[in-house]
Amino acid sequence: MTLQLDQQKKRRMKGVLLYLAAYLAVFFLLERRHVVPFILHTSFDNLIPFCSAFVVPYFAWYAYVAATVLFFTLFVENETEFSRLATTLFIGNTLFLFISFVFPNGHLLRPVLTGDDPLTELVGLLYSIDTPTNILPSMHVFNAITCCIAIHHNEALRRKPCLILFSNILTVLIVLSTMFLKQHTVLDVLLALVFNSVCYSVIYKSNYFDHLLRTGFKPKHFKRKRLN
Repeated sequence: MTLQLDQQKKRRMKGVLLYLAAYLAVFFLLERRHVVPFILHTSFDNLIPFCSAFVVPYFAWYAYVAATVLFFTLFVENETEFSRLATTLFIGNTLFLFISFVFPNGHLLRPVLTGDDPLTELVGLLYSIDTPTNILPSMHVFNAITCCIAIHHNEALRRKPCLILFSNILTVLIVLSTMFLKQHTVLDVLLALVFNSVCYSVIYKSNYFDHLLRTGFKPKHFKRKRLN
């Protein structure tokens, strides 16, 4: 596989980097706001035990999402496949920022860490750099499932059963890790799943998104009428 940066891929990369910079800037501003968050909690959260081993797939999420986005940005020639992934990520992450702005939220599920084993130390590091606020919906869940769906719909990758199996297992472990590490409530995960389902139905299963791609995102009813 060779990398050739044509104008199309350069535009993709610029768009990805610009959105990433804007997202991180807004996210850090939201994290530093002095507001009282609405505490999220369900009875199901009490049934899920803390398990430090899940810190491994939780941190693996960063490499998984980054590798998927870079692959589709730089190596995938099919513009529809890239646009589906990019649009889903854009909608989900932007909606997350909007919800965090209008509805500050958080949880009080984190346990007191005991022990000095490597996994517990990693969880302590995670807790120190990631506050238990702005958690609804879980972007770990939404982005992991989005990447998994994109991999399944890529013409080249879906012919690699070992890669598909690895992606499926890692995605499931990432989803579980958000709850077993007490990073998210069950409600955060469920809402992320709902958002994923809606985006998948509209962007992957509906003909409307493909029509927008073909017409340059100009729906028929927005076309200018010819003047007599």
